[in-house]
Amino acid sequence: MNQVSDSAKVTVSSAGERREFSLPWETTVGDLERLAVESFGLEAGSVQELWCADGTAMSARLDRTLGDLKERLICPKRAFELRVPKPRA
Repeated sequence: MNQVSDSAKVTVSSAGERREFSLPWETTVGDLERLAVESFGLEAGSVQELWCADGTAMSARLDRTLGDLKERLICPKRAFELRVPKPRA
């Protein structure tokens, strides 16, 4: 029997730099945007792109938790990637 992890694995990447986090399933998609802003020192409100590992876009689901996405089989592999745009020079 497969055992579900107690935390979601989230990869945040920007300009070739990647950071991985283990977050509670109660974390919302909107929380991920704040995490990216803090992690990469970006301005608040920067456009973020969030995908499940299978390529499903999450930008329209900011109020959903990672657990909701898992339970509704929106992200069946339970892997999430947040891509942050390159900072403007």
